[in-house]
Amino acid sequence: MNPNLIPVEKKRKARIEALKNPNSTFGDSIPKQKIKKSKLSSNYYDYNLAEIKRSNGGYIIPQDSIDEFDDSDTKSSLYNHKTRFISDLPLLNGPESSPQCIECGSIDLDSVFFEIYSICVCRKCKDEIPEKYSLLTKSESKQDYMLTEEELCDRELFKVWIRPNPHRSTYSNMILYVRQEVEKYAIKKWGSLEELDKQFEKRELLKKERKDKKFQKSIQDLRKRTRTEEWRKKRENAYKIPDKHEHNFINNDKSGESDSKSCSICGLTVEVEEF
Repeated sequence: MNPNLIPVEKKRKARIEALKNPNSTFGDSIPKQKIKKSKLSSNYYDYNLAEIKRSNGGYIIPQDSIDEFDDSDTKSSLYNHKTRFISDLPLLNGPESSPQCIECGSIDLDSVFFEIYSICVCRKCKDEIPEKYSLLTKSESKQDYMLTEEELCDRELFKVWIRPNPHRSTYSNMILYVRQEVEKYAIKKWGSLEELDKQFEKRELLKKERKDKKFQKSIQDLRKRTRTEEWRKKRENAYKIPDKHEHNFINNDKSGESDSKSCSICGLTVEVEEF
């Protein structure tokens, strides 16, 4: 037997004896297996199957199911979800039963305009007639057609398509309007497009007048500060007043009855009140 193997065999036997002894600290270095929590001991949630609504995995939300909810926040959230994701139009039974484009009669309708805005227009006509079917943001509708925030947020007046903000995902959602619907309501509000142009010019003129008035006021303030600075410099040069000095106040009235004192160096006068 190799004499070098004797210490190894002794160490192996000592390890086995140490593991058998419960008071031994030899086995502390051996990692212990963690006991996994049973899945049966997790929280149990009880659902009322009679009140569960079929949501088709949360991706297809019909309009009827949205109207069933009483909570306005829930309805708004579902509506926003519906107006974000648009699926293709379903196949219908023949061209006779299919909706057609109001411009050219094509059945290749734009799914966004058909599902969101309820407008039957094909993709070709939508691109060729931008003066009717182009999409406007809320800011453009406010500025170009002078509509208020309350009017643009009224879903009974305008149908909108809500999209994520293209500039940054953390910004507010982008709300898109159809130009012909916004223009139609603007004509109803202002009377005609010519009257709308007059109101727009009038508002721009008032905005320009306010801007000029603000500019003139800033010029006047600048002139006052400049005159005051010039007067101070002339006075300091005439009386040889140093730039930095400590005021030495003396009573204006030698009898001491006066409540005002003046600096003997720069002539600064202050009122003195005794309590």
